[in-house]
Amino acid sequence: MKNLNIKILVILFISFIIVSSSCNDEDKSKGNIVVSCVPLDGENIDISSLTVELHKNADFKTVFKTATATGSATTSSVTFPDVDNGSYYLLAWKDLDNDQNYSSGDYFGFSDIRIKVDGEEVTYTIKVYVAD
Repeated sequence: MKNLNIKILVILFISFIIVSSSCNDEDKSKGNIVVSCVPLDGENIDISSLTVELHKNADFKTVFKTATATGSATTSSVTFPDVDNGSYYLLAWKDLDNDQNYSSGDYFGFSDIRIKVDGEEVTYTIKVYVAD
């Protein structure tokens, strides 16, 4: 009887280990990109409600995802959740003349490096300025 109890305890312990380890498996094929937007030094602009675009290429021609950064006049932020692993570029802008194009006088900023997502959260700060 004692051997049977030990065998049952061993089986229960092994089952617990297997179940606990499978519960801790995280999906490392995706990550979050957290974007903070701030005015470029010397710019006195309201950067609340910026459109932030996620692009797969540095030419910024094809938008992969879009979100609105919210916050105050001096700082705003947005999170892109569950982004597939890979390389991305960020573009932030505020269309002040409502022409649906990047144009002179709009607020504008972009990532000057490739943002690499590799199963973890990535943070990046975009400095926003008035476009010429």
